[in-house]
Amino acid sequence: MKKQSQSPPFLPEEIAQMSAECLCGERIFPALFDRHEEPFEPIVPYGQDGSKGAWVQQATEVNCQCGRSVQFPLNPVTPAGSVEFFGDEADRELGNYFFQGYSLVGGTSGQIVDLAKGLAEVKANWVSGVKPESWTIHTKDLIDGRQRRQHPIYKQISEDRVFPFLQACANVLRDHDEFAWNHYVFSICKHSSDKRERQRELKAVKIANHQALLSMAIYRATAQGLRPRFNFEAIREIKAFPHIEGWSQDSYLGSRHYLAHALLSHGTFVPAPIFVNPRSHPCLELADIHAFFAARTVFKRFRGSVPEIGLPQFGRFVYHALVSPDRAIRAGDDDIDSSLIPTE
Repeated sequence: MKKQSQSPPFLPEEIAQMSAECLCGERIFPALFDRHEEPFEPIVPYGQDGSKGAWVQQATEVNCQCGRSVQFPLNPVTPAGSVEFFGDEADRELGNYFFQGYSLVGGTSGQIVDLAKGLAEVKANWVSGVKPESWTIHTKDLIDGRQRRQHPIYKQISEDRVFPFLQACANVLRDHDEFAWNHYVFSICKHSSDKRERQRELKAVKIANHQALLSMAIYRATAQGLRPRFNFEAIREIKAFPHIEGWSQDSYLGSRHYLAHALLSHGTFVPAPIFVNPRSHPCLELADIHAFFAARTVFKRFRGSVPEIGLPQFGRFVYHALVSPDRAIRAGDDDIDSSLIPTE
C-alpha cells in the first residue's frame, strides 16, 4: 500500500477514534489514509445496475504489532432512499487574501419539489406575464446595473427592488429548512505574489473545499440510509451528459481507495459528482444566490460593512471553514463566525 501524503480535510471524530482490539490485548487504530489497490465500494453482479442488490464489504483486516490479523468492522448501512444535492461556488479577493466557498442545497425528493415550487412562485409574483421556468436567476448579473438593464427579464426588476426580490428568494430556503440538507464550506488564505504560484494555490484550495463538502454531505446522508447524488454548476455551457469534471472525478474516485472513504460513506456506493449547465435546476439558482451572498458577506465584513442580505435570512446551513489543508472546523449554524474573517 502506498502512503497518502495528506489526509482529507474532513473526518468526524468518531471515525478518527475507531479501533479494534487484538487477542493480545492491544487496541489497534487502522491506517485510514493508506491507499489500497482496490477501491472500497459495493460489488455489483455483472450486467446489473445494483438495483437488485450487491455484495457489500463488512470488514477489513488490520495488522497488530504482535503479528495477528484483526477483523475491523465497517458497519455498512443499507440505503433506503436518496438525497439530491445542488452546488455552486463563489470567490472574492480580500486584499492579500483569497476567499473561495461552496454552497450545497440539498433535500429528499419532496423537499426538492417544494423548493422548486417556492422559487417559481417568487419569480411569478415579481415578474408577471412570464413563465417562471423560462428564465433563470444569476445573482451577479441581476445586481449589476448595466447587465440588469440589458437583460430582457431582469430589466423588469427596478434597482430598488433587486435586493427585496433576492430576499424573497432567500426566504424560500429559510421557509423550507426544517428538513434541509444544506452545507457550506469555505477557505480564506493568503495568496502568493507570484501569478503562477497563485493559480496553483487557488486550484488546491478549490479541490480541498470540494472534497470537504462532499465528505460532510456523504457522511451525514449515508448515516441515515440515504444515497447522495451531487449536481454542481459547470463554469460554462456543456453539451454532453452526464458531464464529470476531470479534476472532480480524479479527486473523488481516488478517495474510494482509502478506508476513510468506506467509513465516511457507511459502505454505500455514491456516484461521482456531475456538472450540469448553469442554473439548469431551480435549486442551482438557490445555490447561486446563497453562494453569492456568502462571499459578499465575507467581503463586506472584511471591508467593515454589512451585507444587504444576511446569511441567517437563508435559514439553516451547516457552515465549515477549512483552516488548513487537512482541518475543517464548524463555523456556524446560520451564519459565518466573524472571528474567522480578516479585516482590511
